[in-house]
Amino acid sequence: MTIPPLDLGRTFDHHPGRNGRRDIDYARLAREYVDLVKQGEHPLRGLVAEYGSTATRWSNRVSEARKRGVITGSRGTARLTDYARNLLGAQQ
Repeated sequence: MTIPPLDLGRTFDHHPGRNGRRDIDYARLAREYVDLVKQGEHPLRGLVAEYGSTATRWSNRVSEARKRGVITGSRGTARLTDYARNLLGAQQ
């Protein structure tokens, strides 16, 4: 089974309602963030360039991803947690 193309902009721009966003959404964001770091790009600038919005909003979303336990490390050492890898693996 193939994962559909990632559209973080669409995922995070709609209002999720009472239940909020799912951990898998934040895991997908974390994966994109980590990939940008590995490519040597500034991750927030990369997210803004690819999906729009502002660096402040993406920073807040990454902070929430950290709180949910799907990303760890600082900007230069960011990596997915086991929890995030498990979530993403279940989607494949």
